[in-house]
Amino acid sequence: MPVPVEVYLIADDEIYIKYDDGMEGEISLKKMLNKNDFSDSNVALVSSEVSIDETSNDINIGGGISLCKNAVYRQLELKALLKRLKIELPE
Repeated sequence: MPVPVEVYLIADDEIYIKYDDGMEGEISLKKMLNKNDFSDSNVALVSSEVSIDETSNDINIGGGISLCKNAVYRQLELKALLKRLKIELPE
């Protein structure tokens, strides 16, 4: 499975990710961060701590929140497929 090589914050609730095979895109964190499990303090931490874990290659977004690199990759694949098929989903 490809591994992320670059990640950075675009907005308080959106990150850009690039993988070593060229797959790249933006992922919104809005729905996840608005869930009751995450407090406002976690949302604030996202802006300063976005990184790639050196051991697991998962994406750390601060506040102890880690995103699975494989799940994020699959989301980017799905977004690319929907774009090619010209299908737009409501947000």
